[in-house]
Amino acid sequence: MHYGTLTGAGKSTLSSVIAGREDYEVTEGEILFEGEDIGEDAPEERAQKGIFMSFSILWKSRVSVTNLIKAKSTKLEKANGLEEMPAKENDGAHPRKIRAFGN
Repeated sequence: MHYGTLTGAGKSTLSSVIAGREDYEVTEGEILFEGEDIGEDAPEERAQKGIFMSFSILWKSRVSVTNLIKAKSTKLEKANGLEEMPAKENDGAHPRKIRAFGN
C-alpha cells in the first residue's frame, strides 16, 4: 500500500450518499449542509446547492476545467435568479464564477 492511498474505505460510497445517489438508502442520521438537513433533498436540489459528483478524468471527455466551471456556475446562477454573464466575461476565472464553487 502506498501512503495516502485508501482503497475500499467507502469514500465513493459516502460521496454518492451525500450527493443523493438513489442506489443507497440512508437508514439513520442526518446529512447536514450549512446547518440544514439535506437528506430528503433530490439530487438536483443538492446540485443547486453545489453538492454533486463529477468525473475525475476530464481529459477523456474533452471537458476543460474552465468549461466545467462555466457550466456549473451558470447553472447555479440561473437557480439563484442571477443574470447570465456575457460570454466575454465568462472565462471561468471571474470572481463570481469562482464563488459559485464556495471559494
